[in-house]
Formats: sequence, C-alpha cells, structure tokens
Amino acid sequence: ASNTSHFTLFCLFPFIPKLIHYFKIELFGHPITLILAGHVNHSIFWKNLTPVSHGGGEPPHGSLGWAIDTNFGSMEALVQKINAEGAALQGSGWVWLALDKESKKLVVETTANQDPLVTKGPTLVPLLGIDVWEHAYYLQYKNVRPDYLKNIWKVINWKYAGEVYEKESP
Repeated sequence: ASNTSHFTLFCLFPFIPKLIHYFKIELFGHPITLILAGHVNHSIFWKNLTPVSHGGGEPPHGSLGWAIDTNFGSMEALVQKINAEGAALQGSGWVWLALDKESKKLVVETTANQDPLVTKGPTLVPLLGIDVWEHAYYLQYKNVRPDYLKNIWKVINWKYAGEVYEKESP
C-alpha cells in the first residue's frame, strides 16, 4: 500500500496548480485546493520522519548520499542550506529537498503556505519536505524556528528519501 499511496500522490502533483487556479470550491470556509495541497505536503512530511530507534537521523547512504555530496559538497552543507532557507522563509510554508528530473540535480526550494513543490516546477520530485508552519514546532520550540530546524535532522528518515531518489532518478 505504501508504494501505491506514494505513486498516487505523485500523480496528483501536475494537476494541483490547475486545481488551485480554476476551482474555487470551499470546504469549511477554505479553498479545497488548499486542503488538498496541505494533505499532499503533510503526507510527504510524515514519511520523512521516523524515531531515532528506527533509523531517524542516520545520514543517507548509497546514491542519495553521493548525490548530496556532488550537488552540495557535503551533508553538512545541505543541512546548513535547508536550515537557512527554512529560517528565512517569511510566514508559513515548506522547505524541500528535491530531485529535478530535467537537470538531474538535487535542489533546495521553498514554498509558501500549503503550496506544493510542483508549483516551483513540474520536473521537481520531493525527496524531503520540512513543514515550517508554526504549528509544526510551537509547542516544543515556541517561535524559535531555527531551533526546530536544527533538531529535526535527528528524526529525518533518509531511508525513505533514498528510496524515492532510487525510484525517480534517471
């Protein structure tokens, strides 16, 4: 079921910008497309997290580890870039590590609010999505987003990100 749900989510990505633009359907006073995009983003986010006891925080191995070193210089440089972009994002949103299938490179992108990664380009495949809405960290970190970003790496599920990379890389 896991592979099927992942496939289904990716099938939706190309259509989300069109849904956002053309449909003004509301559910509980919010555009249905906002709710759909939030669901897609959070579905990715939950798969990107795992407890330390299940491998959370273990650095990526194999081809994803190599791609990170090739595209960013090191894992530490990638973490610094994601943390900086996530901390600098004004308001609510997401910071992403993605595979650009066109350029065959890893990229870091941010999206505002619940905008999905596909709004930044149809060839981007999310490998890692970090929720930087205040609701993701307020109870533990109050309004100190940089502390949340510094600590989230302890529970990142690089195994899952690596599986997506293996499946989607050329």
